[in-house]
Amino acid sequence: MAKIGDIFVATWGWEQTNADFFQVVAVTPKGVKIRHIKSKENINPQSLTGTSMPIKNAFDEEAKTKRIYLFDGIEHFQAGESFGSAELWDGNPVNISSYA
Repeated sequence: MAKIGDIFVATWGWEQTNADFFQVVAVTPKGVKIRHIKSKENINPQSLTGTSMPIKNAFDEEAKTKRIYLFDGIEHFQAGESFGSAELWDGNPVNISSYA
């Protein structure tokens, strides 16, 4: 079960891949409270591809309550209307791309 400090990631995009990171700030009987956190991107300007890593505790939005569910043994929550679900981040850089 998710715990305070865990980070979730949602990747999404059309003609590019974005990554949004969320940090668990509280655990409730019905789920978790999460806050969106900033990330550091490393993009190659020639290929427009790179990686993104979360910056723990660099909050930039208010907390939201989300219900956690399991899918293929991995914890997820519905991240937003426009970009599906977020899953527990595995600690590795997340591949992203940019659109010129």
